[in-house]
Amino acid sequence: MGFLEDAKSLKAKWPSFSLLGKVLLFTLLILSFLSITSLADHIFKLKGFIAEALSFWLVITSYIVDLLSFINVSIQSWQLDFLVVFGIAFFPYVFERWKILSISRRFRLIITLTIYIIFPFMVSQSTATYTSVYLYIVTLIICLLPPRTASFSFIAIRMVTPPILVAIVAAISEGLYRPMV
Repeated sequence: MGFLEDAKSLKAKWPSFSLLGKVLLFTLLILSFLSITSLADHIFKLKGFIAEALSFWLVITSYIVDLLSFINVSIQSWQLDFLVVFGIAFFPYVFERWKILSISRRFRLIITLTIYIIFPFMVSQSTATYTSVYLYIVTLIICLLPPRTASFSFIAIRMVTPPILVAIVAAISEGLYRPMV
């Protein structure tokens, strides 16, 4: 039933409602508008949650970059970010498709993966960033397009889970270090 049909039905039944019923419906309408007005507060909280998750990720990447430099592997944090996003976006898809590919297609896939892994070391930061974001979004959309099988849905879940887990760990970390009032 659409909104227009609901409004017509309410208009037809309005005269038969008691005063208490009319007041109750009007109160519920006002309360529903109040929940919409608090939407800005929820979006502001979500923005803070995302910012906290990103800052937590930056801390993790700085530790990884420091660890890699300790063993004489030079990598910048944006290159590590590219490789992580690439891994999140592409590897679940590759692992699922690997089972059904022929040997020649597997060889082409290995060459493609090698090019993508070397890619951030050959281009600028902005090019690698845009490429990784587009790669993630396009691969996720491909997995969600119909006809969608159970394996493609599982790939999409595996792609979305790591960023959500980082956000959850960041929220837990923020909650643990927030001073008690």
